[in-house]
Amino acid sequence: MAEATQLKSRHLTMMGLGSAVGAGLFLGVGLGIQISGTSVLISYAVAGILIALIMWMLGEIAAARPSLGSFSTYAGQAFGHWARFTMGWIYWFMLIMVMGAEITGAAAIIGNWFDIAPWIPALIAVAFFAIVNFAAVRGFGEFEFWFAIIKVAVIIAFLAIGILMALGILPGMDLSRAGTNFTENFLP
Repeated sequence: MAEATQLKSRHLTMMGLGSAVGAGLFLGVGLGIQISGTSVLISYAVAGILIALIMWMLGEIAAARPSLGSFSTYAGQAFGHWARFTMGWIYWFMLIMVMGAEITGAAAIIGNWFDIAPWIPALIAVAFFAIVNFAAVRGFGEFEFWFAIIKVAVIIAFLAIGILMALGILPGMDLSRAGTNFTENFLP
């Protein structure tokens, strides 16, 4: 393989991290917090534990039976061709649905920012990401690397601002109101 088409470990690391941090974290959390308050943290903790266990199991399977492919390959080894076929198509369908949800959410936000119809930023996003996906592997890797860095930086900024708000350090924030939804939902 030529040097120009290889992905580096930094590309792969940030692509994995960027894939884990999707638009649901930015768009879905607001609705969850609005409905259940800070108790949404418990559901995130439970989901995080379940995902960590699943990834641990997948790592154990990969170490015991290394092969090309991913979880659909292991489903095929355990249950036959029908399971591999089904898992592959379910995964593809999930990715297509997530992509549509992310573009719809981003288009709604950007449309509100610039007071334009949401289909305009959605069309721009689809065209842009199509061009990025048709680019050379190294260019795609670089794009994903920097895009994932932006996602991580935004999350760190949100956490820092949230901590400052909870501590009452930011102007207009009252420390006595921090965490009231959590205590109202779980304490008598």
